[in-house]
Amino acid sequence: MNQKGLNLNSKQRPNRVDSFWVTIQILSELDKFGIEPSESLYTSLLQQVGMNFKRTFQLKPRAIQYACFRILTDIVNKKFGDYSGALPYQHLDAALKNKKFGDYLVACLEIALR
Repeated sequence: MNQKGLNLNSKQRPNRVDSFWVTIQILSELDKFGIEPSESLYTSLLQQVGMNFKRTFQLKPRAIQYACFRILTDIVNKKFGDYSGALPYQHLDAALKNKKFGDYLVACLEIALR
């Protein structure tokens, strides 16, 4: 555990969403680098979503988390609609594809508690 890391030292700071924006930037540039969506890439994305959620969970207002969720649902449904992700992430996959924010929160908490 990194005692000086982002998770422990920026409880209410807006920069906690930086990892989310980096993830979005990478996903938006997949085509630029000729990287095709795949099952393994989607599973990696779902894993990263869980890590990003841990970083943003304490931010207020909840609208920040909802905005992240909405952006993710658009990307997932556009680029990864045909993929399901690995077994540990199926609840998160369904929440994103069905655009259910409450289910997304529960699925991310499940991932965070592993």
